[in-house]
Amino acid sequence: MEPQRHDIRTRDGHRLDAELAMPRQPRWGLVLTHPHPQYGGSMHNEVIDALFRAMPDHGAVCLRFNFRGVGTSQGEFDDGRAERLDVLAAVETVSGLLGREAQGVIVAGYSFGADVALALDHLSIAAWWAVAPPLAIHADDDFLAARDERPKRILVPELDEFNPPERAREKMADWINVEPATLPGVGHMLENQGPTLVADLAAFAAKLPKDD
Repeated sequence: MEPQRHDIRTRDGHRLDAELAMPRQPRWGLVLTHPHPQYGGSMHNEVIDALFRAMPDHGAVCLRFNFRGVGTSQGEFDDGRAERLDVLAAVETVSGLLGREAQGVIVAGYSFGADVALALDHLSIAAWWAVAPPLAIHADDDFLAARDERPKRILVPELDEFNPPERAREKMADWINVEPATLPGVGHMLENQGPTLVADLAAFAAKLPKDD
């Protein structure tokens, strides 16, 4: 299905360029957050693109967006601080499109986008799913998801140049309800990992508890 252009507005007044894909039978929401803007990251990153195109077939109302200062999104890069407002705007947008029977919103981020997502808390978030998070942009106590009871699945590439599995597990040692996993034989760029990541995220979403 063709994505729809869907600009969103942050609480500090910036318009963000976004795309929305709606499934035939919405069951849950998905917000995708992209890699580092200063290293070419955008919502059209290969990993984000693979997830965005596949997840509506798994029942996800799927939204991807450009962080502030990327593409035609307004604002300026803020090293992951004000970018939390960007993710918040996306979560609130998707939450508003879901019916009462939906499972809530999963925030799924890659690299820089994973760090920003893990630093955000919101009542509409059902879970966090992160791949190759550096876990380095914020102070440890800035990762609000770490102390939250809701599920977190963290995928770390075996050959990650920035945050290898041993370091990642050490940094997440006291996190609550976290499920770390290693992606064997790949580095931070996740070449040709689209199908693997799609399958993992779909399986994670399927296991989330449903509200009564």
